[in-house]
Amino acid sequence: MSSIPFISNNTTGLSSVHWVGAWWLGFVPAALMAVCVAVPLSFYPGQLKGNHEQVEYSTGNNQNASKTRHMCQAVVDFLRTGLKLSKHPVYMFVSLGVCATYMVLFGLIPYIFKYIITIYNVSLVSTGIYLGINILLGAVGVILSGVLIRCLNLEVVGMLRMNAMVATVTAAMGLAFLASCPNVVLAGEDLSGSWKVSQLNTTWPCNRPCHCGTLEFSPVCGADGYVYTSPCVAGCMNINTKDDKNSYGDCSCITALSRNESLHGAMEGFCDSGCQNFWIFAPVLVLMVIVLLMVQTPSTLAILASVEEKSRNLSLGVRKIMIQVLGLIPGPIIMGTIFDSSCRLWNETNCQSSDGECLIYDNRKLSVRVGIYVISFSALSGLLFLIGSLFASRSNRPIDSVPNIERK
Repeated sequence: MSSIPFISNNTTGLSSVHWVGAWWLGFVPAALMAVCVAVPLSFYPGQLKGNHEQVEYSTGNNQNASKTRHMCQAVVDFLRTGLKLSKHPVYMFVSLGVCATYMVLFGLIPYIFKYIITIYNVSLVSTGIYLGINILLGAVGVILSGVLIRCLNLEVVGMLRMNAMVATVTAAMGLAFLASCPNVVLAGEDLSGSWKVSQLNTTWPCNRPCHCGTLEFSPVCGADGYVYTSPCVAGCMNINTKDDKNSYGDCSCITALSRNESLHGAMEGFCDSGCQNFWIFAPVLVLMVIVLLMVQTPSTLAILASVEEKSRNLSLGVRKIMIQVLGLIPGPIIMGTIFDSSCRLWNETNCQSSDGECLIYDNRKLSVRVGIYVISFSALSGLLFLIGSLFASRSNRPIDSVPNIERK
Protein backbone atom coordinates (compact mmCIF):
# COMPACT_ATOMS: atom_id res chain seq x y z
CA MET A 1 0.00 0.00 0.00
CA SER A 2 2.87 2.36 0.70
CA SER A 3 3.90 2.03 -2.96
CA ILE A 4 1.02 4.27 -4.03
CA PRO A 5 2.26 7.88 -4.13
CA PHE A 6 -0.27 10.55 -3.27
CA ILE A 7 1.38 13.71 -4.56
CA SER A 8 4.54 13.64 -6.64
CA ASN A 9 5.90 15.18 -9.79
CA ASN A 10 5.46 11.90 -11.60
CA THR A 11 1.87 11.17 -10.72
CA THR A 12 0.11 14.54 -10.51
CA GLY A 13 -1.65 15.18 -13.83
CA LEU A 14 -4.06 17.65 -15.36
CA SER A 15 -7.04 15.99 -13.69
CA SER A 16 -5.57 16.32 -10.19
CA VAL A 17 -6.90 18.99 -7.83
CA HIS A 18 -3.24 19.73 -6.97
CA TRP A 19 -2.23 20.50 -10.54
CA VAL A 20 -0.81 24.01 -10.93
CA GLY A 21 0.97 23.97 -14.27
CA ALA A 22 3.06 26.74 -15.83
CA TRP A 23 1.03 29.62 -14.39
CA TRP A 24 3.78 32.08 -15.34
CA LEU A 25 3.78 31.24 -19.04
CA GLY A 26 1.09 33.76 -20.00
CA PHE A 27 3.19 36.65 -18.68
CA VAL A 28 5.90 35.99 -21.29
CA PRO A 29 3.84 36.79 -24.43
CA ALA A 30 2.11 39.60 -22.50
CA ALA A 31 5.49 41.20 -21.75
CA LEU A 32 6.58 40.82 -25.39
CA MET A 33 3.38 42.48 -26.61
CA ALA A 34 3.87 45.33 -24.13
CA VAL A 35 7.37 45.91 -25.50
CA CYS A 36 6.04 45.91 -29.07
CA VAL A 37 3.53 48.61 -28.11
CA ALA A 38 6.07 50.65 -26.14
CA VAL A 39 8.51 50.92 -29.06
CA PRO A 40 6.26 52.93 -31.43
CA LEU A 41 4.96 55.04 -28.51
CA SER A 42 8.54 56.10 -27.76
CA PHE A 43 8.72 57.89 -31.14
CA TYR A 44 6.05 60.44 -30.20
CA PRO A 45 7.41 64.01 -29.98
CA GLY A 46 7.87 65.78 -26.67
CA GLN A 47 4.98 68.13 -27.43
CA LEU A 48 1.97 67.42 -29.62
CA LYS A 49 0.60 69.91 -32.12
CA GLY A 50 -2.11 72.19 -30.76
CA ASN A 51 -0.50 72.61 -27.34
CA HIS A 52 1.71 75.61 -28.18
CA GLU A 53 -0.33 78.06 -26.14
CA GLN A 54 -0.24 75.85 -23.08
CA VAL A 55 3.49 75.24 -23.50
CA GLU A 56 4.23 78.97 -23.78
CA TYR A 57 2.12 79.64 -20.74
CA SER A 58 3.90 77.06 -18.63
CA THR A 59 7.40 78.03 -19.79
CA GLY A 60 6.73 81.73 -19.46
CA ASN A 61 5.97 81.50 -15.72
CA ASN A 62 9.10 80.09 -14.26
CA GLN A 63 9.36 82.31 -11.21
CA ASN A 64 8.82 80.59 -7.87
CA ALA A 65 6.13 83.00 -6.71
CA SER A 66 4.18 82.50 -9.88
CA LYS A 67 4.46 78.73 -9.61
CA THR A 68 3.24 78.76 -6.03
CA ARG A 69 0.31 81.01 -6.90
CA HIS A 70 -0.76 78.85 -9.81
CA MET A 71 -0.37 75.67 -7.75
CA CYS A 72 -2.60 77.05 -5.00
CA GLN A 73 -5.11 78.18 -7.57
CA ALA A 74 -5.09 74.69 -9.12
CA VAL A 75 -5.83 73.09 -5.73
CA VAL A 76 -8.69 75.51 -5.10
CA ASP A 77 -10.11 74.87 -8.57
CA PHE A 78 -9.83 71.14 -8.00
CA LEU A 79 -11.78 71.26 -4.74
CA ARG A 80 -14.37 73.65 -6.15
CA THR A 81 -14.91 71.49 -9.24
CA GLY A 82 -15.04 68.31 -7.17
CA LEU A 83 -17.71 69.79 -4.91
CA LYS A 84 -19.65 70.93 -7.94
CA LEU A 85 -19.50 67.44 -9.48
CA SER A 86 -20.77 65.87 -6.25
CA LYS A 87 -23.88 68.03 -6.55
CA HIS A 88 -24.40 67.15 -10.23
CA PRO A 89 -27.22 64.53 -10.21
CA VAL A 90 -26.62 63.20 -13.73
CA TYR A 91 -22.91 62.79 -13.14
CA MET A 92 -23.35 61.11 -9.75
CA PHE A 93 -26.07 58.66 -10.80
CA VAL A 94 -24.23 57.70 -13.99
CA SER A 95 -20.97 57.19 -12.09
CA LEU A 96 -22.67 55.11 -9.40
CA GLY A 97 -24.42 53.08 -12.11
CA VAL A 98 -21.04 52.32 -13.68
CA CYS A 99 -19.68 51.34 -10.24
CA ALA A 100 -22.57 48.89 -9.74
CA THR A 101 -21.90 47.41 -13.17
CA TYR A 102 -18.21 46.99 -12.42
CA MET A 103 -19.09 45.42 -9.08
CA VAL A 104 -20.52 42.56 -11.13
CA LEU A 105 -17.61 42.47 -13.56
CA PHE A 106 -14.78 42.78 -11.03
CA GLY A 107 -16.52 40.36 -8.69
CA LEU A 108 -16.70 37.66 -11.35
CA ILE A 109 -13.26 38.09 -12.96
CA PRO A 110 -11.13 36.62 -10.12
CA TYR A 111 -13.55 33.77 -9.35
CA ILE A 112 -15.28 32.74 -12.56
CA PHE A 113 -12.47 30.28 -13.41
CA LYS A 114 -12.87 28.54 -10.06
CA TYR A 115 -16.65 28.73 -10.29
CA ILE A 116 -16.79 26.84 -13.60
CA ILE A 117 -14.37 24.15 -12.44
CA THR A 118 -16.18 23.72 -9.11
CA ILE A 119 -19.78 23.72 -10.29
CA TYR A 120 -19.46 21.97 -13.65
CA ASN A 121 -16.29 19.88 -13.12
CA VAL A 122 -14.79 21.19 -16.38
CA SER A 123 -11.09 20.57 -16.97
CA LEU A 124 -8.54 23.33 -16.40
CA VAL A 125 -7.54 23.44 -20.07
CA SER A 126 -11.11 23.62 -21.38
CA THR A 127 -12.02 26.33 -18.86
CA GLY A 128 -8.99 28.40 -19.83
CA ILE A 129 -9.79 28.18 -23.55
CA TYR A 130 -13.44 29.05 -22.96
CA LEU A 131 -12.67 32.11 -20.83
CA GLY A 132 -9.99 33.26 -23.29
CA ILE A 133 -12.55 33.24 -26.10
CA ASN A 134 -15.02 34.96 -23.77
CA ILE A 135 -12.58 37.82 -23.12
CA LEU A 136 -11.95 38.34 -26.83
CA LEU A 137 -15.67 38.41 -27.61
CA GLY A 138 -16.19 40.93 -24.81
CA ALA A 139 -14.70 43.63 -27.05
CA VAL A 140 -17.80 43.26 -29.22
CA GLY A 141 -19.81 44.98 -26.48
CA VAL A 142 -17.70 48.15 -26.60
CA ILE A 143 -17.91 48.32 -30.39
CA LEU A 144 -21.62 47.48 -30.46
CA SER A 145 -22.53 50.28 -28.05
CA GLY A 146 -20.70 52.82 -30.22
CA VAL A 147 -22.47 51.56 -33.34
CA LEU A 148 -25.88 51.83 -31.65
CA ILE A 149 -25.17 55.37 -30.49
CA ARG A 150 -24.24 56.39 -34.03
CA CYS A 151 -27.04 54.54 -35.83
CA LEU A 152 -29.80 55.52 -33.39
CA ASN A 153 -28.53 59.09 -33.09
CA LEU A 154 -28.70 58.90 -29.30
CA GLU A 155 -28.25 61.85 -26.97
CA VAL A 156 -27.63 61.80 -23.22
CA VAL A 157 -31.11 60.59 -22.25
CA GLY A 158 -31.13 57.92 -24.93
CA MET A 159 -27.69 56.62 -23.95
CA LEU A 160 -28.63 56.37 -20.28
CA ARG A 161 -31.87 54.60 -21.09
CA MET A 162 -29.91 52.18 -23.26
CA ASN A 163 -27.60 51.52 -20.30
CA ALA A 164 -30.62 50.92 -18.05
CA MET A 165 -31.94 48.42 -20.58
CA VAL A 166 -28.55 46.72 -20.82
CA ALA A 167 -28.35 46.40 -17.03
CA THR A 168 -31.84 44.90 -16.93
CA VAL A 169 -30.83 42.32 -19.53
CA THR A 170 -27.74 41.49 -17.47
CA ALA A 171 -29.91 40.95 -14.39
CA ALA A 172 -32.11 38.55 -16.36
CA MET A 173 -29.03 36.67 -17.57
CA GLY A 174 -27.98 36.25 -13.94
CA LEU A 175 -30.64 33.55 -13.67
CA ALA A 176 -28.25 31.31 -15.65
CA PHE A 177 -26.15 30.92 -12.50
CA LEU A 178 -28.99 28.89 -11.02
CA ALA A 179 -28.28 26.15 -13.58
CA SER A 180 -25.84 24.34 -11.30
CA CYS A 181 -24.84 20.69 -10.97
CA PRO A 182 -25.29 18.21 -8.08
CA ASN A 183 -22.98 18.27 -5.08
CA VAL A 184 -20.00 15.97 -4.78
CA VAL A 185 -20.99 12.79 -2.92
CA LEU A 186 -18.20 11.74 -0.58
CA ALA A 187 -18.17 8.06 0.32
CA GLY A 188 -18.94 7.37 3.95
CA GLU A 189 -19.45 11.05 4.84
CA ASP A 190 -22.43 13.39 5.13
CA LEU A 191 -20.96 16.86 4.59
CA SER A 192 -23.81 18.86 6.07
CA GLY A 193 -22.50 22.21 7.23
CA SER A 194 -18.79 23.01 7.24
CA TRP A 195 -16.18 20.29 7.86
CA LYS A 196 -12.40 20.00 8.04
CA VAL A 197 -10.29 17.22 6.58
CA SER A 198 -9.15 16.15 10.05
CA GLN A 199 -12.78 15.48 11.00
CA LEU A 200 -13.24 12.89 8.25
CA ASN A 201 -13.07 9.20 9.05
CA THR A 202 -10.18 7.76 7.03
CA THR A 203 -9.85 4.39 8.78
CA TRP A 204 -12.43 1.79 7.77
CA PRO A 205 -12.33 -2.00 8.22
CA CYS A 206 -11.75 -2.38 4.48
CA ASN A 207 -8.64 -0.15 4.44
CA ARG A 208 -7.29 -0.87 7.93
CA PRO A 209 -4.20 -2.71 6.58
CA CYS A 210 -3.28 0.45 4.64
CA HIS A 211 -2.79 2.58 7.77
CA CYS A 212 -4.11 5.72 6.05
CA GLY A 213 -4.24 8.00 9.07
CA THR A 214 -4.28 11.72 8.22
CA LEU A 215 -3.41 12.02 4.53
CA GLU A 216 -3.45 14.86 2.07
CA PHE A 217 -6.73 15.27 0.21
CA SER A 218 -6.28 13.57 -3.16
CA PRO A 219 -9.79 12.60 -4.38
CA VAL A 220 -10.47 9.61 -6.60
CA CYS A 221 -13.68 8.58 -8.28
CA GLY A 222 -14.62 5.02 -7.47
CA ALA A 223 -16.29 2.68 -9.93
CA ASP A 224 -19.33 2.81 -7.63
CA GLY A 225 -19.83 6.54 -8.43
CA TYR A 226 -18.68 7.84 -5.06
CA VAL A 227 -15.72 10.14 -4.37
CA TYR A 228 -13.07 8.89 -1.94
CA THR A 229 -10.73 11.33 -0.20
CA SER A 230 -7.65 9.42 -1.36
CA PRO A 231 -6.63 6.12 -3.01
CA CYS A 232 -5.60 4.90 0.43
CA VAL A 233 -9.07 5.48 1.88
CA ALA A 234 -10.53 3.62 -1.09
CA GLY A 235 -8.23 0.70 -0.23
CA CYS A 236 -6.50 0.67 -3.62
CA MET A 237 -3.49 -1.63 -3.97
CA ASN A 238 -2.00 -0.67 -7.34
CA ILE A 239 -1.67 2.32 -9.63
CA ASN A 240 -1.45 2.81 -13.39
CA THR A 241 -0.55 6.10 -15.08
CA LYS A 242 -1.61 6.79 -18.66
CA ASP A 243 -1.82 10.13 -20.48
CA ASP A 244 -1.07 12.07 -17.27
CA LYS A 245 -4.08 10.48 -15.55
CA ASN A 246 -3.81 7.99 -12.72
CA SER A 247 -6.06 4.98 -12.35
CA TYR A 248 -6.15 2.62 -9.40
CA GLY A 249 -7.08 -1.04 -9.03
CA ASP A 250 -7.88 -3.65 -6.40
CA CYS A 251 -9.66 -1.03 -4.24
CA SER A 252 -11.09 -3.09 -1.38
CA CYS A 253 -13.37 -0.38 0.04
CA ILE A 254 -15.06 0.24 -3.29
CA THR A 255 -15.84 -3.45 -3.55
CA ALA A 256 -17.01 -3.61 0.06
CA LEU A 257 -19.32 -0.58 -0.09
CA SER A 258 -20.84 -1.50 -3.45
CA ARG A 259 -21.06 -5.20 -2.52
CA ASN A 260 -20.05 -5.94 -6.08
CA GLU A 261 -16.83 -7.85 -6.76
CA SER A 262 -16.61 -6.42 -10.28
CA LEU A 263 -16.33 -2.85 -8.96
CA HIS A 264 -12.81 -2.38 -7.66
CA GLY A 265 -11.24 0.44 -9.72
CA ALA A 266 -10.92 4.21 -9.31
CA MET A 267 -9.84 7.20 -11.37
CA GLU A 268 -8.01 10.31 -10.23
CA GLY A 269 -10.22 13.36 -9.58
CA PHE A 270 -13.90 13.92 -8.88
CA CYS A 271 -16.65 11.85 -10.45
CA ASP A 272 -18.48 13.09 -13.51
CA SER A 273 -22.10 13.60 -12.49
CA GLY A 274 -23.26 13.67 -16.11
CA CYS A 275 -24.60 17.19 -15.60
CA GLN A 276 -24.88 19.11 -18.89
CA ASN A 277 -25.93 22.48 -17.45
CA PHE A 278 -22.61 24.01 -18.44
CA TRP A 279 -23.90 24.22 -22.01
CA ILE A 280 -26.74 26.36 -20.70
CA PHE A 281 -24.46 28.56 -18.63
CA ALA A 282 -21.59 28.98 -21.14
CA PRO A 283 -23.37 30.88 -23.95
CA VAL A 284 -25.24 33.07 -21.46
CA LEU A 285 -21.96 34.08 -19.80
CA VAL A 286 -20.52 35.08 -23.19
CA LEU A 287 -23.55 37.28 -23.86
CA MET A 288 -23.40 38.68 -20.32
CA VAL A 289 -19.79 39.86 -20.75
CA ILE A 290 -20.66 41.48 -24.09
CA VAL A 291 -23.69 43.24 -22.58
CA LEU A 292 -21.78 44.35 -19.46
CA LEU A 293 -19.09 46.06 -21.54
CA MET A 294 -21.73 47.91 -23.57
CA VAL A 295 -22.13 50.28 -20.60
CA GLN A 296 -18.65 51.78 -20.92
CA THR A 297 -18.96 54.00 -24.02
CA PRO A 298 -22.46 55.46 -23.40
CA SER A 299 -21.67 56.30 -19.78
CA THR A 300 -18.45 58.11 -20.74
CA LEU A 301 -20.16 60.12 -23.48
CA ALA A 302 -23.07 60.94 -21.19
CA ILE A 303 -20.71 62.32 -18.55
CA LEU A 304 -18.77 64.39 -21.09
CA ALA A 305 -22.00 65.80 -22.49
CA SER A 306 -23.57 66.64 -19.13
CA VAL A 307 -20.72 68.44 -17.35
CA GLU A 308 -19.04 71.72 -18.22
CA GLU A 309 -16.11 71.63 -20.61
CA LYS A 310 -13.56 72.76 -18.01
CA SER A 311 -14.72 69.99 -15.66
CA ARG A 312 -14.52 67.10 -18.12
CA ASN A 313 -10.98 65.96 -17.35
CA LEU A 314 -11.59 65.99 -13.62
CA SER A 315 -14.98 64.28 -13.99
CA LEU A 316 -13.40 61.31 -15.74
CA GLY A 317 -10.64 61.12 -13.13
CA VAL A 318 -13.08 61.19 -10.22
CA ARG A 319 -15.22 58.56 -11.91
CA LYS A 320 -12.15 56.35 -12.27
CA ILE A 321 -11.47 56.68 -8.54
CA MET A 322 -15.09 55.84 -7.75
CA ILE A 323 -14.86 52.71 -9.90
CA GLN A 324 -11.71 51.63 -8.08
CA VAL A 325 -13.11 52.29 -4.59
CA LEU A 326 -16.72 51.17 -5.12
CA GLY A 327 -16.22 48.49 -7.78
CA LEU A 328 -12.73 47.02 -8.03
CA ILE A 329 -12.08 46.69 -4.28
CA PRO A 330 -15.42 45.54 -2.75
CA GLY A 331 -16.44 43.29 -5.66
CA PRO A 332 -13.80 40.56 -5.16
CA ILE A 333 -14.13 40.84 -1.36
CA ILE A 334 -17.88 40.17 -1.44
CA MET A 335 -17.47 37.36 -3.96
CA GLY A 336 -14.73 35.78 -1.87
CA THR A 337 -17.04 35.88 1.15
CA ILE A 338 -19.74 34.14 -0.89
CA PHE A 339 -17.33 31.37 -1.86
CA ASP A 340 -16.07 30.89 1.70
CA SER A 341 -19.58 30.77 3.14
CA SER A 342 -20.50 28.04 0.64
CA CYS A 343 -17.64 25.70 1.56
CA ARG A 344 -18.42 22.17 2.78
CA LEU A 345 -14.91 20.82 3.35
CA TRP A 346 -11.86 22.85 4.43
CA ASN A 347 -8.23 21.81 4.20
CA GLU A 348 -5.95 21.97 7.22
CA THR A 349 -3.28 24.65 7.72
CA ASN A 350 -0.65 25.34 10.34
CA CYS A 351 -2.13 28.80 10.90
CA GLN A 352 -4.78 28.73 13.63
CA SER A 353 -6.51 31.88 12.34
CA SER A 354 -7.16 30.40 8.89
CA ASP A 355 -9.20 27.46 7.67
CA GLY A 356 -6.99 26.97 4.60
CA GLU A 357 -8.33 26.28 1.14
CA CYS A 358 -11.79 24.98 0.40
CA LEU A 359 -11.76 21.49 -1.12
CA ILE A 360 -15.48 20.87 -1.72
CA TYR A 361 -18.23 23.47 -2.15
CA ASP A 362 -21.99 23.30 -1.79
CA ASN A 363 -22.78 23.76 -5.49
CA ARG A 364 -26.41 24.71 -4.99
CA LYS A 365 -25.71 27.25 -2.28
CA LEU A 366 -22.79 28.76 -4.22
CA SER A 367 -24.69 29.11 -7.50
CA VAL A 368 -27.72 30.69 -5.81
CA ARG A 369 -25.63 33.23 -3.91
CA VAL A 370 -23.54 34.19 -6.94
CA GLY A 371 -26.74 34.52 -8.97
CA ILE A 372 -28.29 36.80 -6.34
CA TYR A 373 -25.10 38.89 -6.34
CA VAL A 374 -25.16 39.36 -10.14
CA ILE A 375 -28.90 40.03 -10.30
CA SER A 376 -28.89 42.49 -7.38
CA PHE A 377 -26.06 44.73 -8.56
CA SER A 378 -27.20 44.58 -12.19
CA ALA A 379 -30.68 45.68 -11.16
CA LEU A 380 -29.18 48.43 -8.99
CA SER A 381 -27.11 49.60 -11.95
CA GLY A 382 -30.20 49.76 -14.16
CA LEU A 383 -32.10 51.75 -11.53
CA LEU A 384 -29.26 54.28 -11.17
CA PHE A 385 -28.99 54.77 -14.94
CA LEU A 386 -32.75 55.22 -15.16
CA ILE A 387 -32.74 57.89 -12.42
CA GLY A 388 -29.83 59.58 -14.18
CA SER A 389 -31.81 59.68 -17.42
CA LEU A 390 -34.73 61.33 -15.62
CA PHE A 391 -32.48 64.12 -14.35
CA ALA A 392 -30.86 64.44 -17.78
CA SER A 393 -34.24 64.82 -19.47
CA ARG A 394 -34.89 67.98 -17.44
CA SER A 395 -31.84 69.75 -18.83
CA ASN A 396 -30.85 67.72 -21.84
CA ARG A 397 -27.63 68.88 -23.48
CA PRO A 398 -26.96 67.79 -27.07
CA ILE A 399 -24.17 65.40 -27.78
CA ASP A 400 -22.54 68.04 -29.99
CA SER A 401 -21.04 69.48 -26.81
CA VAL A 402 -18.78 66.44 -26.47
CA PRO A 403 -15.34 67.05 -28.00
CA ASN A 404 -14.45 65.24 -31.21
CA ILE A 405 -18.02 63.93 -31.70
CA GLU A 406 -19.84 64.95 -34.82
CA ARG A 407 -23.43 64.24 -35.67
CA LYS A 408 -24.98 64.21 -39.07
